[in-house]
Amino acid sequence: MKKSYFLLLFFLSLLLLQRGLFAFEFVIVGDSQTHHDSTVLINPVFEKIVEKMKALSPPPAFGIHLGDLVIGSANSALHEAQYEAYLSLVKTLPFPLYAVPGNHDRTFTAKGSEIFRRKIGPLYHSFFYEDVHFLLLDSNEAKYRDTVGGTQLNWLEEQLQSLVRFRFLFLHVPPFPAFLPPIRNLAARELFLDILKKHRIDALFSGHEHLFARNIHDGLLQIISGGGGGKLLPVLQGSLYHFCIVRVEKDSFTVTPVPVSFSEE
Repeated sequence: MKKSYFLLLFFLSLLLLQRGLFAFEFVIVGDSQTHHDSTVLINPVFEKIVEKMKALSPPPAFGIHLGDLVIGSANSALHEAQYEAYLSLVKTLPFPLYAVPGNHDRTFTAKGSEIFRRKIGPLYHSFFYEDVHFLLLDSNEAKYRDTVGGTQLNWLEEQLQSLVRFRFLFLHVPPFPAFLPPIRNLAARELFLDILKKHRIDALFSGHEHLFARNIHDGLLQIISGGGGGKLLPVLQGSLYHFCIVRVEKDSFTVTPVPVSFSEE
């Protein structure tokens, strides 16, 4: 009897250990820029979101910002000051917050790309975590505005050769907008989507639209999470300030929006 009891405990321990090795959480947030006034360095909504993220227990493994970290400015010094305020805030998080560039981050000053690389990191890159491939892309290159093309597309196709449990893509502008007009460079978008169709993409996360939406296009799961503080879009569903918790299990994952209340008055 005692031997059977200890065997049961042993196998339960192995099961829990395996589950723990495969399971983890990360957070996503997008569009934390202020409302049109470039002299306001931090959006108070984003401050509330950061506080709510800090209260998560246990803390997530990391976070990914989906672009438009700041409002941007033609004045490079002011643009850099916005980033300094952003970095001062997110450094209080108990986990790293990676980011993809948004249109406000790159296009409001001729030095936007250089400033983003220096203050935040590469315009596009990838990393692995627990046998999951995370690919952070740049949808703001002038020639391929709103999508991915050129050298970056060639890099992406090479990256997609990896054998992984899940593969997640992150970029600012969604290939299939939920509310805003269709993206401007449809020919480049089709080339981008053709690459994705050749490989298994488990989810594509984007911001740009200030709402939450979940939809499937041609088998591609697209999550739009742009509720980080930018002025919300007037939609019937999904118009909420929020961030999302993504929980990854051994054979599945879930995306849960976490609403953040804020009075505009």
